[in-house]
Amino acid sequence: LANAYLAAGQKDEALQAYQQAIAVNPYYWLNYNQLGSAYFQLGQNQKALEAWNHVVQLAPDAVAGHENLGIAYFQMGNWNNSVPEFEKALTITPSESLYSNLGTAYFYLGRRQDAVKMFEKSVELNPNDQSDVGNLADGYRWAGDKEKAKSSYERAIALAYKALQVNPRDASTLGNLAAYYAKTGDSKRGLDFIRRARDINPNDTELLYQEAVVNTIAGRQADALKALRQAFQNGYPVAQAKNDPELKPLEMNPDFGSLLAEFSSKKG
Repeated sequence: LANAYLAAGQKDEALQAYQQAIAVNPYYWLNYNQLGSAYFQLGQNQKALEAWNHVVQLAPDAVAGHENLGIAYFQMGNWNNSVPEFEKALTITPSESLYSNLGTAYFYLGRRQDAVKMFEKSVELNPNDQSDVGNLADGYRWAGDKEKAKSSYERAIALAYKALQVNPRDASTLGNLAAYYAKTGDSKRGLDFIRRARDINPNDTELLYQEAVVNTIAGRQADALKALRQAFQNGYPVAQAKNDPELKPLEMNPDFGSLLAEFSSKKG
C-alpha cells in the first residue's frame, strides 16, 4: 500500500503506511529498508539514514543495510562514513555496483589509486556496462594514466553507441556519451550530445550536472554555472560538486564560490 501511495505521489500517505507496517512487525528489517528507500527518494537523507541504521541493527549480515547506509552517507557528502559501509557490504556479497560506489567514494576523497582498483573490479564483473567503463576511464585520467584513460573512454564510447542502437532516446546514455567526448577533448560532440540528452529529459538532475561538466571542459563557464544552479535546485549534492576535479576550472570564478555558498546554506 505504501509503495502504491509513493508511486501515486501521495508521500504523506505512503510514509504513514510504511510506519504502520513497522508497527505491525518492528522486527522485520525489510520494513525499515522500504521506509529508508522512501525517505531517500523524497530527498530526506537524514531520515533515510536513521531507517537504514535500524536495518543494520536488526540484520547486521544483510548487504542492503550497509550498502544503503553507504549510499546515504555518500549523498550527504560524508564519504569517510560511506567507505566502511561499502567495504562491509562487499565482505557480505561482492557486486559490481558496490565496487563502483566504493570507487566513487575513494575518488571524491582524493584516493585516486584506490578508486582505480575498485573501478577495475567493477568492470571485471560487468565488462559491457558503458557507465562502469566510463568510471574506470575517469579514474585512470585523474590518476595520471593518460593511455589507459584514452583506451577506456574509447571503449565506453563504443559501448554507449551499442546501447543507443537498442534505445536511441536513452537520455542517460546520451549524457554519458557527451561526457566521454568532452573528456577526450572533443567538446563539440560533447555539447551536441548533452543538448540531445537534455531535449529528451530537460529536468533530469544528473543531466543538468553533466551539462555543467561538459560546459566547464569546453570553457563555457557562464553556461556551466547556469546548469549547475539548476542541478542544485533539483537537489544535486553541493559537496560532490565542490570536490569534483572536473569543475576545478571554475574555482577562480567568484560566481562559483557564491553558488556553492548559497546552496550549502540551504542544506537540510
